[in-house]
Amino acid sequence: MSGQRYVLIGLQSKVYRANQLAWLYMLGIWPKQIDHINHIRDDNRIINLRIADYKENSKNQTKYSNNKSGTNGVSWAKNCNKWRAIIYINKVKIDLGLHEDKNEAICARLHANRLYKFHRNHGQ
Repeated sequence: MSGQRYVLIGLQSKVYRANQLAWLYMLGIWPKQIDHINHIRDDNRIINLRIADYKENSKNQTKYSNNKSGTNGVSWAKNCNKWRAIIYINKVKIDLGLHEDKNEAICARLHANRLYKFHRNHGQ
């Protein structure tokens, strides 16, 4: 995997993100915020970039390194010995239930991802 840092380019005493310059060069529009579709921040190919506001960008996050279930929003609830599925929409936590089986919790979260229009790469 790549270095996972944004590529920065200095021009006329200012520093810009390479992804914004790539978008400007290819499409003639200055983007406020860009999402790297494949989550690799130094992959600035135009096919890997899309304009996305904060809400859209948050629906295409990588899986956290400390994730033990393999799916964002699914975790083991020690207090009741079940798998919990949750999702955050507009900073509001939505409980998707407690499940005996981890795969049921994962299915609940993946269904919610589709329902709330999360990007297909979310959690990868």
